[in-house]
Amino acid sequence: MKNQKQKEEITLKQAQQMVDDWIKTIGVSYFSPLSQLAQLTEEVGETARVINRIYGDQSFKKSDRDKELADELADVLFTLICIANSTGIDLADALNKNLQKKTKRDEKRHANNIKLKKEPYMDFADIVAIIAQAGGRRETVKIYYPKTARSTAGWREVEPYFLANDTGEAAEHLVYGEDRLSPGHIFNGYTLGSGDNHYDSFILGKIKAAKMTNQKFKPRFGWKVEF
Repeated sequence: MKNQKQKEEITLKQAQQMVDDWIKTIGVSYFSPLSQLAQLTEEVGETARVINRIYGDQSFKKSDRDKELADELADVLFTLICIANSTGIDLADALNKNLQKKTKRDEKRHANNIKLKKEPYMDFADIVAIIAQAGGRRETVKIYYPKTARSTAGWREVEPYFLANDTGEAAEHLVYGEDRLSPGHIFNGYTLGSGDNHYDSFILGKIKAAKMTNQKFKPRFGWKVEF
């Protein structure tokens, strides 16, 4: 019966009361809000340590192997409730008001954020930098391009040749670093597997993401690489 009670859902109000009872019977008294803030910072740091070892690039040390994310998050929640209790804040009421504020403020903001879409997304400057770096090294680059009349959306592996502000033979080439690039400029390259002996042109502003492949290539058909 006791175990069944422990598994029952706890409301925020009940959680605040449970922590208050623990402090008054076992913890003796609340620390000062400033000390609690320092403790909260410490607990968040320990949570970050565990997350970095589970989901990040850090490897576990022997001293970390018994750490559990759920326990670290519970420590954060406990300390946060202590701060609320000692400063007279009703967390359920505060959360309700906070969600109302966020709903009014962010009603369309996140829905319109392209970074939250399922398609890959990178900032324009980062895309240009990766393409230019690949061209300078004579290495292929993968770009994520939206759907066009001739092909579906997706990643394409391309040999980068130059950046230009026009198309065709009279195109004015832009050597990276000497001219300012805008989303309206184009990126000319040879798409691997296309079977065509000509450049493919991609509007820079339409490219969603780019990544280096570290695969070397030799310029085709006497084409000049400008980066």
